Amino acid sequence: MKKTFLFSLLAAVLFFAACNTTENPEETEKKFSVDPQEINCPDVGGEYKVMLTSPTANKWTAKSDNAWVIVSPTEGTGDSEVRIKISANKESAESTSKVTFTDGKSTIELPITRAAKAAPQLRVVSEKEINTPREGGTYTIQIESNIQWQVDKSANWVTLDKGMGKNNGSVTVTIEASKIPETTTATVTVSQYAGSGTDAQVITITRGGTDATSLSVDPVTIDAPSGGGSYTINVESNAKWKVYKTWDMDWVTLGSTEGDGNGSFGITVNEATSLDPATGVITIEEKRDDSYRPVTVQVTVNREGKAKATLSIDPSTPINAPASGGKYPITIKSNYPWTATTNTAKYISLSTNSGDGDGTLVVTVKPATTEEEITAKVIISVKSNYGNEQAVISIHRAGKQASVLEVQNNKIEATYKGTVVTVNITSNTTWKAATSNPKVATVSPELGSKKGVITITVLPATDTEKSSARITLTTDDGAVSRQIIVSRNGMPESKYVAKLFSISSTKKIHFSRGNLQYQAATDTWRFAEHQFNFVGDDKTGNVYVNGIKSDNAKIGKQYDGWIDLFGWGTGNKPILAEENDSAYKIFTDWGVNKILNGGNQPNQWRTLTIEEWQYMANERMNAKKLRGAAIVNDIRGLIILPDEWLGSTYLPFTATEGDMFGNLNDEDYKKNVYTIEQWQQMEAAGAVFLPCAGLRNGTTVIQIGLGSWRGYYSTSSEKTDSDPNVVFAFCTNNPYMTFSGSYYTGRSVRLVK
Repeated sequence: MKKTFLFSLLAAVLFFAACNTTENPEETEKKFSVDPQEINCPDVGGEYKVMLTSPTANKWTAKSDNAWVIVSPTEGTGDSEVRIKISANKESAESTSKVTFTDGKSTIELPITRAAKAAPQLRVVSEKEINTPREGGTYTIQIESNIQWQVDKSANWVTLDKGMGKNNGSVTVTIEASKIPETTTATVTVSQYAGSGTDAQVITITRGGTDATSLSVDPVTIDAPSGGGSYTINVESNAKWKVYKTWDMDWVTLGSTEGDGNGSFGITVNEATSLDPATGVITIEEKRDDSYRPVTVQVTVNREGKAKATLSIDPSTPINAPASGGKYPITIKSNYPWTATTNTAKYISLSTNSGDGDGTLVVTVKPATTEEEITAKVIISVKSNYGNEQAVISIHRAGKQASVLEVQNNKIEATYKGTVVTVNITSNTTWKAATSNPKVATVSPELGSKKGVITITVLPATDTEKSSARITLTTDDGAVSRQIIVSRNGMPESKYVAKLFSISSTKKIHFSRGNLQYQAATDTWRFAEHQFNFVGDDKTGNVYVNGIKSDNAKIGKQYDGWIDLFGWGTGNKPILAEENDSAYKIFTDWGVNKILNGGNQPNQWRTLTIEEWQYMANERMNAKKLRGAAIVNDIRGLIILPDEWLGSTYLPFTATEGDMFGNLNDEDYKKNVYTIEQWQQMEAAGAVFLPCAGLRNGTTVIQIGLGSWRGYYSTSSEKTDSDPNVVFAFCTNNPYMTFSGSYYTGRSVRLVK
């Protein structure tokens, strides 16, 4: 901005000159120049600004001929500001240098002279004698110097705000007040730091002494309650002092009896033993060895006398309790210890039998066991040397009424879908409700009083067995009990008989009724009860044993739940969970086993090859119109239809066509959604459903649940260099519904015959 201003000013001057003179324009033309034309700096160096005027657009340069002169910038075009930094002179002789400017046509030399290093200087310019009164004070020492210096003191009653400095500066001196009668002196010395080139500067301090002692205390009055207490008295003094009390103050104990200067001492006021108040005086007196009269200060101590005994209770009127009894707090206000008793512990109990001062007593009235009404008393008493007081409160409890409990209905029957039923309760007392089998039916609320409503929720069945539960309602005293019997049907058995599916140009097969399952604890194989059943993990899946959910992650020889994710070819070792392909090199078909609901004879079933899965899914006649993503009983999966499908005769079905079958989304699944009843029609016509049951790596189950549903089914095919695919997969990115994976990964198995 400065450069712009100079150009504007120069333009204005030239314009004015052009309008008001007749001079030759060549005589006013700008010349290559610098301002100032020389630099003289002190020994400490400095930084200078040089204005360079350049009449042309040619590039100019600037160069120093000594390292102690730094130029910035060293080149440019047009008018510019150049900074020259000169470092301090460490020599005792003057030094010179120069900066050379050139624009290619003209050259200018700017001479620089730097003064020789100055000799060390140190002096105190303020007064070198400080006279202060006995109260002390704060003073400033002014220092002129061109070197580093240090400050020392000779007395600890002198405080300096700093111990060293450099060049010109100041030191603040604080002088404490005197505590002795004599005059005292001290010195403050300013000298060259770590050197001896200059003379030290000494400042003398004279402080006046006290001409008399002083004494003050805080507090001067102590008001203690009748219970006494401990107190501290602070003393400010410039002399020694002693403490004593009046002769009749045996109710006060002194913590100490003397001191020196500022300090404190404690006193203990003992508890009063009568109704009368007490007053005494403690004297603090300075100890002197001179002719001055000692200063004394007195502290008055007052103590209240014992208060007369008082007692009040709330409530003070009789307490009326129902037959069920209850807890009743009594607020006690007293200034002395008290006791509490009752004339009968058979019907009531007390939370405490004594207290000291204000407190609360809780009276527990026991529930009635007969129809007899009772009356009891609670007596609170204060006995002391300062008076006796007593308060009595009566407790009345009603007799027990005969319990009544009735339920609106005592039998509930539900389908496998479950139901919610409300039942009206009639009673004259409190009652509780409980269920014998919370996996079949729950009840809410579990506690109620008199007339009310309970809600019985019959949960949906998870297997085909018929189940029951018993809802029991009982009065709080256990005298009356009622039961509601809940019956729930099991899920309907799958009734379909699979029709034929082509797996090659010459072979057709029937599918098993569901995915293969295994129970290690009993060494039992079975097919799932429904095609949409799968085990999953502890959160996802729908296979239960005695109401407990099965979990593939619990795979092991003692596990009594079902598993349905198996490593490749583990027909002879279904609980193998090693994460190493070398443990799975030999394939044993799962069909070699006896399958409980599959004929219970060995070698009746087998596993399809990858080529057979591929043929059925993509190559048989109308193959791509006979498969589609679906949701059956809220479970996602793949529907495959038999060779002979009658189309519109059954429920609507939308095929998922195309060779690239991967990345199915929710909209794909929602094109085919079936309830259990609708699915029974589909499977009766031969439809097969493969649920998305996920994978197992070791004991970790993955790729099931919202957003990650996957279906992976094992084949009997081995990996080869030309074809590593060993998995029939859907909901993935792999073409032709095949997948190359690890042998050790646990996958679903669907057998055929």
